[in-house]
Amino acid sequence: MTVLEALTEGRRSLPRRDGLPDPAREARWLLAAAWGVGETWLRVHQEADVPTAVVARFHDWTRRRAAGEPAHHLTGSCPFSGRDFAVSPAVLVPRPETELLVQLALELPLSRHARILDVGTGSGCIAVTLAAERPRWQVVAVDRSLAALAVARRNATVHGTEVRLLAAALTAADP
Repeated sequence: MTVLEALTEGRRSLPRRDGLPDPAREARWLLAAAWGVGETWLRVHQEADVPTAVVARFHDWTRRRAAGEPAHHLTGSCPFSGRDFAVSPAVLVPRPETELLVQLALELPLSRHARILDVGTGSGCIAVTLAAERPRWQVVAVDRSLAALAVARRNATVHGTEVRLLAAALTAADP
């Protein structure tokens, strides 16, 4: 199967809907991620043969994406504030509004040794970004999900940040 054939098939299998407004763009992004190449490379090499393993991964991903699974959960990563973060079904995909929240936090007139608490850290994108941008801040990230904390720990390690991760439910109403 060529790149062009894969992209045509992918576009046709993805329904246009809220959250998936451009099936052609989504198919190109998924094929590039499945193959580990850039989208520009795909545009230039439309007649190239796609390896069988890549085709299988791409078919799996387009099927799951058509069923509503978040694209970043399929690829296992998501860009956030100029860094690439691991994500999984155990965490929410970071949203652009969250990047704005981090930017606003970085602009606050806080002490160079501020103490920051990120409650419900998920992937750790907030805590890790704040710790990376302000290494003197003491950042603590809390989540009740051990699976989410494992993702956050991986992201803190990959980005070389010191974030204290704690498993805790912060309300008495939590089971």
